[in-house]
Amino acid sequence: MQCPNCQFENMPGLNHCVRCQSMLVFDAVAIDPPRAPRWEINTAATQLCNRVINWLRAAWNRRPNWFVVSRTDVPWTALAWSLIPGMPLIRYGRKRSGYAVIVLWLTCIAASLATLGRAAGSVWLTLAVLLHTLSILILLSAELALQDLISRAAFGALLFAGVRFLVYAPILMLARGFYVPLELTNFVSCPLIGNGDVLLYEGRWFRPDRFNRGDVVFYRIRGWQAAGLNLHDGYGLDRIIGAPGDRVELRGHDLWVNGAPLPSERQPLGTLGIVVPDHAVTLSAGEYLIFPSCISMGIANTPGNQRLLGHVIRIPADDLIGRVVYRTHPWERFGPIP
Repeated sequence: MQCPNCQFENMPGLNHCVRCQSMLVFDAVAIDPPRAPRWEINTAATQLCNRVINWLRAAWNRRPNWFVVSRTDVPWTALAWSLIPGMPLIRYGRKRSGYAVIVLWLTCIAASLATLGRAAGSVWLTLAVLLHTLSILILLSAELALQDLISRAAFGALLFAGVRFLVYAPILMLARGFYVPLELTNFVSCPLIGNGDVLLYEGRWFRPDRFNRGDVVFYRIRGWQAAGLNLHDGYGLDRIIGAPGDRVELRGHDLWVNGAPLPSERQPLGTLGIVVPDHAVTLSAGEYLIFPSCISMGIANTPGNQRLLGHVIRIPADDLIGRVVYRTHPWERFGPIP
């Protein structure tokens, strides 16, 4: 094999020239090497893109570290009992603190129930949530001590909101399905119920399919407009006088149902303030009759006022929100509503 450099005749099979050591075999040499792909060329656009990516990475690395990996021995097993305030502290060995939190929390809950339906009840409930949150923060105190003041305050606020809306709010919604508190404000006092009373009416789960004559109910008043008349939407509280199918007659200030005088225990809550001529109503299916006896209504005998009266006293079954069953305030009158 002749060397292309010095023309020396070499033995066949050699890769390099014996005289000048030049390469004799060129099969392994790439004559046309592959070019670099276009997307790897460091153009001005890719340089700008790389600078933006590097800036975003640096900004991400400088972010506040809200979710730091625990650097202390957090008692996770004790925290599993956090649904019961004070119990995590007892499980962690801080029995005195745990029992103190439980006693204070139960006191707040009892005070909240005693003032149910009033503004003070919400205050006592908020204190109970604060104690619940405090019992959790005490267990995390060592971990929170490693954080700055803003991080600790933000975590405490988020924990309070989580306890309030994830633990207590569902319980309150569940309880309102049974009974709902109602505080009477701007209410014209009647012999049975007075302004400022706190009543309990049946929630959606206890609401009966059919109401009876004599039931005291909380009901919705639909707005109504006619020539010269305007009745706004609102709510009322009074006793049911007539049920579906009954014929109710107003004779002066006396009420007759199905041709018989209305018994005293089924009379409206207050004295009838309605001044109209004799009036008779036959109730259809799904319709109840309620005279708003605790609202003074001096109605002249005109066609428009007669229509207004018919609208006010005839209440559809869907507008009966619930039956009033208990009075919780004032304490001296605590008990069922007859």
